Amino acid sequence: MIAAVMTLALHAALSPSRATPLVPVSIGITLTNRARTPAILDFPTPDLFWLQIRDAAGKAIFDSRTGHKPIAVHRKFPLAVGTTRIEWNGLTDDRTAPKVPGQYVVHVEVQTTTERLVADVPLTLQAPQSISETLHAKPNAEVTIEGTVERDGGRTYIVAGDEKIRISSPLGLRPQGEYVVRGTVGTMVGDDQPSLLVSRYAPAVGNLEPQGTPTPPPLPVPSPTATRRS
Repeated sequence: MIAAVMTLALHAALSPSRATPLVPVSIGITLTNRARTPAILDFPTPDLFWLQIRDAAGKAIFDSRTGHKPIAVHRKFPLAVGTTRIEWNGLTDDRTAPKVPGQYVVHVEVQTTTERLVADVPLTLQAPQSISETLHAKPNAEVTIEGTVERDGGRTYIVAGDEKIRISSPLGLRPQGEYVVRGTVGTMVGDDQPSLLVSRYAPAVGNLEPQGTPTPPPLPVPSPTATRRS
């Protein structure tokens, strides 16, 4: 989709535009000068653009400005031919996997001292594969699953309903609640069932306390009191 103001046009494209959780999404941003003369753009901050991932209600779940405050320093930028690509890692600002399935919007803005360009592109986030689908997937297939973590005899499993699959690594010290896990289907030593070789994982949306309560610290040792002398 294209948003245009006067002689400038902003274009944004996604790859892929339909993705499962934890799959990075490449966002290509192109700013085009449609005039016959070169353009020198004046920006109020060093940021040439910013983007948000917004849910169906318009709420931003990810904002590229999170964690840093724009510096009020003007920057002049000659508009050249080419595309800027950035990669959204598939996580919200809370470092959790977004709610799926769902329809989202990638919102891109370019704000100069005189003009504001906007481009909105739809993004579809699909549900993870079921554990039964994963168990029947081809070796080395990349999949994303969701479930709770279970430890049994030194092995770690993802459990969803009455299904479970072994994963190659524990998800933190004391993982609790729902997790989204991505990896490749393979076989681990000592198993004849397919396992998931983990490449990425994140707490699912709503899992506000993914790590369990740490072991309580030892009680403080009371210090001896001095004997009073009369």
